[in-house]
Amino acid sequence: MRPLSSHLQVMGIQQWVLRAAPSGVPEEREGDFSLQIARQGEVAAPLLIITTALDAPAESLLEAMLWAIGVQRADCYQITVLDEALFTLEGFHHFIQQQVAESAADAMLQLGGAPLPISGLITTHHPRHLLRHPEDKRIAWEALKQLRRQL
Repeated sequence: MRPLSSHLQVMGIQQWVLRAAPSGVPEEREGDFSLQIARQGEVAAPLLIITTALDAPAESLLEAMLWAIGVQRADCYQITVLDEALFTLEGFHHFIQQQVAESAADAMLQLGGAPLPISGLITTHHPRHLLRHPEDKRIAWEALKQLRRQL
């Protein structure tokens, strides 16, 4: 611990010490993640999409991708993860698995981010990536064909 500077001591300012969470209390609480996602659509929709934020061009491309396999946007329940770093947290994996269990989706698609460990989840590139790297559209098309077979 660094010593408190003399001018802070004179002013009577207390030094704060970072402490670990008490044993038995998880540092990542599931409730904390609900503020770090946005939901769109009906939970009962046949397709669940898990993605990071979509700007207007990426949203347009996603709609075109869905249209190509005969899916309308109204048939999708979308969970937008506001911080891509969450995809790597084990606590977030449990949170997302609960969200999946609450949905009535026949099929699930993840766009971008580190792949989530969810059985039956189809992962592919985010539309923003595809706009920058059109050579990867073939990979996304194969994933979409697999998704269409599940619907």
